Amino acid sequence: MACVRVRSATSLRDPFSAPSFSEPPSFEAFARHSLSSFVALNRGGESRQLQLVLVESPSSRGLGVARGPDSRNERFRLVFRGEGASRWAQDTYRFHHAHLGEFDLFIVPIGAEDPRHGYYEAVFNRPSRLSPKETAHV
Repeated sequence: MACVRVRSATSLRDPFSAPSFSEPPSFEAFARHSLSSFVALNRGGESRQLQLVLVESPSSRGLGVARGPDSRNERFRLVFRGEGASRWAQDTYRFHHAHLGEFDLFIVPIGAEDPRHGYYEAVFNRPSRLSPKETAHV
């Protein structure tokens, strides 16, 4: 189980009172850590260990090349699996990972009811972090 270092007692009461952390990592960074464990913290201070079970881009699903104003955006989805039958609602959670650091992530519960696991999805469609010169060659 991952160890989470809490900066202050205040952050336990309201984990979102602190300034926002960095934006979530790139598709490539998440892909390198597929099947690893993350600790997610809700606004009430409750934490859960979630395993990253899927990192998927539109091209990996055979959806072809995007067209339109967001065609150069970084687009991908993540699926996490958590233990236990109780599910968290869709919301923004503070995620901690040993190598990727801390970031806030909006997740949505997905899939059929499963008494042993809850599944959550995060979908990304954001401007690419590559420079305009680099994206011209992608």
